[in-house]
Amino acid sequence: MDCDCEALVPITQPETVCDNLKRLLNGGMKRPNAFLLLLCALSLCGCVLDPGKSTGGMDTEEWCSKDVKRPWTGCWIEVARLDCESGQEFEPQEIIGEFRLTPDGRYSVTWTPFETFVDYAGQYQVSEEDGTMELTVGDRAPAGAKGQGRFSITDQGDLLLEGIWLGARYQRKEMEACGHRFRPR
Repeated sequence: MDCDCEALVPITQPETVCDNLKRLLNGGMKRPNAFLLLLCALSLCGCVLDPGKSTGGMDTEEWCSKDVKRPWTGCWIEVARLDCESGQEFEPQEIIGEFRLTPDGRYSVTWTPFETFVDYAGQYQVSEEDGTMELTVGDRAPAGAKGQGRFSITDQGDLLLEGIWLGARYQRKEMEACGHRFRPR
């Protein structure tokens, strides 16, 4: 098989990818997903996808770029939510694995980060003077998501959002919150 590996990376043992796929299929995997089949086909050519190319050539550091003049930027992982009645923190049933705020005013929310996949995204604006943040909440956002509230960076370097509710994963029933606490990823 002759393939063009321009956007791909050569591999030295193409049979390894297909052997692993065969093991999955023999182990009872009824419907292999298209991505696994693509990897197998490309490996027969002696190539695999380059993860750096799938993000437009960005590495993790660039993907999670932080602007020192804008301390809220970067990639964050959720550590707690704020109860609407008491204001006390509680542990979420399922954490937001990546909340990304870019220096150019874009954000994304991802429960289970994998390469460049995001659950939903949009634009944001902050007012440093009064400590407010406004996220545009589009149609892919979970029901009940609220994008306006206050933000601050704690003494520990955490990002604290108050009055902002990013929702629960895939419309799952989960206790609604009135804020989030994130740590840098």
